[in-house]
Amino acid sequence: MGALVSLLLLLPSSTAVSQEPVRLGEPDATAAEPRGSIDGIRVLRGGALLVADGAESRLIRYSNDLATAAVLGREGQGPDEYRQPDGLFALPGDSTLMTDLGNGRIAVLGPDGAIVRTEPIAREGADGSFMLVLPRGTDAEGGIWFTTRTGPGMRLEDSAQVRRLDPGTGEIESIARLAPPPMSRSTSGGGDRQEERVMPIPFGPEDDWAVGPGGLAVVRAEPYRVDRVRSDGEVVLGPEIDWDPVSVKRADQEEWLDALSGGLMVMVTEENGVRNTNFRRGGRPSGMDLDSFEWPDTKPAFAPRSTRVDFAGRVWVRRYVQAGEPHLYDVIGPDGRVAGQVELPPGRRLLGFARDYVYLSRTDELDFQWLERYPEPTVSTGS
Repeated sequence: MGALVSLLLLLPSSTAVSQEPVRLGEPDATAAEPRGSIDGIRVLRGGALLVADGAESRLIRYSNDLATAAVLGREGQGPDEYRQPDGLFALPGDSTLMTDLGNGRIAVLGPDGAIVRTEPIAREGADGSFMLVLPRGTDAEGGIWFTTRTGPGMRLEDSAQVRRLDPGTGEIESIARLAPPPMSRSTSGGGDRQEERVMPIPFGPEDDWAVGPGGLAVVRAEPYRVDRVRSDGEVVLGPEIDWDPVSVKRADQEEWLDALSGGLMVMVTEENGVRNTNFRRGGRPSGMDLDSFEWPDTKPAFAPRSTRVDFAGRVWVRRYVQAGEPHLYDVIGPDGRVAGQVELPPGRRLLGFARDYVYLSRTDELDFQWLERYPEPTVSTGS
């Protein structure tokens, strides 16, 4: 990939959606047992599926029809063990990259699911910068894609960067810059016991991204559009996409706070020059309720950290809707135009894709999550 940009191609000024959303019907396969959480999936060659259940600290291999399941490996801190598995991403040769939050590392799994090697998530650059290699995607060459926002001394920078880690050389290349999530910062204590808390601002507009066939897709928040960075470094700027703001009501506030409670918490401590980093998914920081935040009147166009790229290279962007409504996705073709929309069944969350299939999770009344497989909906790829 070329660094940041090489060529800009400008497309027409705006695009809008006119047709009714495609609604998914009934799943053609459902897992026989629920999971405590479904934090990552990986479709293997032949259709078998790996699922990371961080709540139960298990890595599960499902048959291609989801009818049978087997736990792989075991929980622990050893070199061939894991704790709180999270994201799962495809690597060449039917291998898999797994984020092991509990042990603060990323692990490469062989085709049989066994851990081949591990590397730490937290790293320090030569300039004293603090970097977390938390994968958000991989490519056909095995490159690991992630974002960073910290500089020397763990300082928050004004922009975030999408970066690619080369698996062969270990070199890290910056590919694109993002408008980061707006944050509020507060400091307490003093001397050697100073604590800084960085918290997101509710419904703050932020850029999103995903990588897949066709290269990197960057979803811009202001204005809403999808830019593509191709494998040769060429950048295509998509047209602006029309959208109608959704108002923020109390139910939306509660939904946002619930989603924050299920997010990733990163705790960094430094004592006597030794830095420790701990990761945990789930759990709300103490002292947080609706009155802890200032709420905007409307939501931005799309929800952050939810963009996906399917096997056809189309970009799925989850639009903000009113709290409690089914998730709605803009499906955007290679020309940056909205080819159509897909509405998920109520109570479902998009996990990922296989060729010809879409995988969703359903949360039941006891908060268990059920893995479901649906035939891929028919949505035009655009021009």
